[in-house]
Amino acid sequence: MRELLPHAKLLAQFQLHAEAGEGDRGVYAELHGATYPLSGILEEAGAQWLSESQTWVFQDSGSYWRFLEALGKEARGEVFGLAEENADFFESDLPKARIRRFLDLGPNAFQNDDLLELILSYDSFLSNPSSASNKLMDEFGSLGAILASEPSKLTRIDDLTPRSCCLLKAIQLTIERVMHETIEENPIIGSGDALLKFLRARMQHLKVEEMLAIYLDRRNRLIKVESAQGSVDHVPLYPREIAARALNLFASAVIVAHNHPTGNPSPSKADIATTKKVKMALETLDIDLYDHVIVGRQTHYSFKAEGLI
Repeated sequence: MRELLPHAKLLAQFQLHAEAGEGDRGVYAELHGATYPLSGILEEAGAQWLSESQTWVFQDSGSYWRFLEALGKEARGEVFGLAEENADFFESDLPKARIRRFLDLGPNAFQNDDLLELILSYDSFLSNPSSASNKLMDEFGSLGAILASEPSKLTRIDDLTPRSCCLLKAIQLTIERVMHETIEENPIIGSGDALLKFLRARMQHLKVEEMLAIYLDRRNRLIKVESAQGSVDHVPLYPREIAARALNLFASAVIVAHNHPTGNPSPSKADIATTKKVKMALETLDIDLYDHVIVGRQTHYSFKAEGLI
């Protein structure tokens, strides 16, 4: 393997690495990585682009060190991708100040409304991301509630474009799928935190009730998650359908979950009665009802933890 050249830490900041060139080609160094935004700097330093190998090469040490000097100035004076000569590549229509502030100060310096404004800045058709962010916060009250909202409700906000709505919903879907992966990779029973994170991401900010049936195999691993949506204060929970579906999926256990849009996760009399019916229907098939979880705005209620299962 060819030797890595010095200043690896500086190069790594720009997602680059350099290797010593091959002697018979008369090449001093070869540069690999995210070189496109730096093409202007590379050309000024004297580097050459080899299209056949898709690589920038330096014929001598002088051109390589000129490039490193220019790269050092870039690192000290501008965040990667935000230098004036590279602005068209990275963010032709994005407000530079927001992005530079995020990268310079880090995510902890951003409040939720700041983060929302930054996200909306990526919609080049949105004329005023700050105004749209404020209107969304005023209407929905929180970042989570905005992401969980139906697209039809988001589009009612003045200035918000279909592209912005799509972006917000894509972020929500990404969060849900990441949380879903955490319960796919490990046995759910015994991984309560992962399950609760998934349920909160999915249901915490919904404006209507949703019921989830989570089917597990004999090793307590996820087989399938299925949902049914209800109204503001009611969701259908049909014991026979859950039992039949569990049998069809060869499930060994089931977890039922639903949300209370009011924010209070305490079960109603109907919740308690229906849960008992689900448990009885599953028991006839030798399938366990492991838990029924009700998700509120800030807390949750576990039937198992409270001794109701």
